[in-house]
Amino acid sequence: MLRGVSGGERKRVTTGEMEFGMKYMTLMDEISTGLDSATAFDIITTQRSIAKTLGKTVVISLLQPSPEIFALFDNVLILNAGEVMYNGPRDHALPYFESLGFRCPPHRDTADFLLDLGTNQQLKTHYLQE
Repeated sequence: MLRGVSGGERKRVTTGEMEFGMKYMTLMDEISTGLDSATAFDIITTQRSIAKTLGKTVVISLLQPSPEIFALFDNVLILNAGEVMYNGPRDHALPYFESLGFRCPPHRDTADFLLDLGTNQQLKTHYLQE
């Protein structure tokens, strides 16, 4: 019986191909799109391990990282309409925005809160109201 290759298998092969040869930097755009959360977590964990082991930089853009995936990043860059809102250590992002008066709602994970700040409509609707 023959079967096709799954999306997760395709992504794993693609990321493996990207790692062929010695590169100092890897850029990945929406690498988790179309994957289940476990496969996305595995791919990001592998990239983190490669980066740490080889001392290289891995830049990954994600549209909606889960809290578990968000926790794997050392640094984050948050953009709004192409403008940098924050660039720095992941652990400092929430305190930075809180120092500006933006409060993460109770029971809201940090990644979703930061994504909202990067979207003008969400920013206006939820965080700039009196």
